[in-house]
Amino acid sequence: MPPMMGMRRHPSLNKQKVDMKKNVGLLIKSFKRYYAQIILSFLCIAISVVLSILAPQYLSDLTNEITQNAGLKAIHMDKILRISIILITFYVSNAILTFISGFVMNTMTQKYCKDLRNDVTAKINRMKLKYFDNHVYGDTLSIITNDIDQIAQSMQQSITMLFQSILMLVGVFIAMFATSWQMALAALAAIPVVMIILMFIMKIALPLFAKRQQEV
Repeated sequence: MPPMMGMRRHPSLNKQKVDMKKNVGLLIKSFKRYYAQIILSFLCIAISVVLSILAPQYLSDLTNEITQNAGLKAIHMDKILRISIILITFYVSNAILTFISGFVMNTMTQKYCKDLRNDVTAKINRMKLKYFDNHVYGDTLSIITNDIDQIAQSMQQSITMLFQSILMLVGVFIAMFATSWQMALAALAAIPVVMIILMFIMKIALPLFAKRQQEV
């Protein structure tokens, strides 16, 4: 008699070793038809990050121009107008690029998940009945719902934020070295400490995430 839905996963499933590298490779290959959208989204993010890094420098120039020359009543309005136009262009472009990136990524993600669910459904329809006798119904439903939803959530948020954070980190350090190499070195010295703390947190958190995923 087949196991009932909601029961604990089949023991053989808990003993299976997950080949993370192979699964990630297969997942990346499944994005093949959406590479153009992903590249477009990442390109918008890259330009947006560059604008976000450049904008504070122009804002600093604008502030200096006003504060240094206000007392002398020698403010160059044409320079202030030029910098203001550049700043407005940066901020508007940043907002537009962020919207385009999010729209493209969200649209692509929904289409990808739809195709993935169709592929999983077609695969299930080809499976022999013996498969359902040896596997918990909840496991199959979890693959179709929770697992695919987690992939969609990761693509919409985690991957985009990770790419944006890496670019922002690199860009900020370049700007810091261009402004003050002493300050940049001081910030770099703190990175190993942060990495050790993150590794300690991940060492504790990952087993809990895996346990929760098995219980879903």
